Amino acid sequence: MYENPEKVIQKIPTLRMITLPLAELQQHAQRLSSALKQIKSLKVTTLAGTSQVGGGSYPGYLLPTELVAVTPTTISATKLESKLRISDSPIIVRLEKGQVQFDVRTLQIGDDEKIVRRISQLMRS
Repeated sequence: MYENPEKVIQKIPTLRMITLPLAELQQHAQRLSSALKQIKSLKVTTLAGTSQVGGGSYPGYLLPTELVAVTPTTISATKLESKLRISDSPIIVRLEKGQVQFDVRTLQIGDDEKIVRRISQLMRS
């Protein structure tokens, strides 16, 4: 597997996330943002941010990323974050500046649909 670096990057999620080009992240953020904008009671924007690679071999190393920021208009961002976190299938987000923020660098294939479906359910209840 390690003889072909492209296969390694695609098979190991962490390597795939670390090596994603910023342009691809920006396109992904636009797609997720467009889907979330269909949900009433949300203000949705995209913004530049950073992802921290983590400890181990890259402590404190930051990568540029694109964030999708959601501001609910009928409940607090803190309440939305809590509901996402404690659901049967937890969705972990950033909570900054009164916004729920999704770092698209950390999302896996299929996560967008789960996020949109869950937020849509929460905003209707």
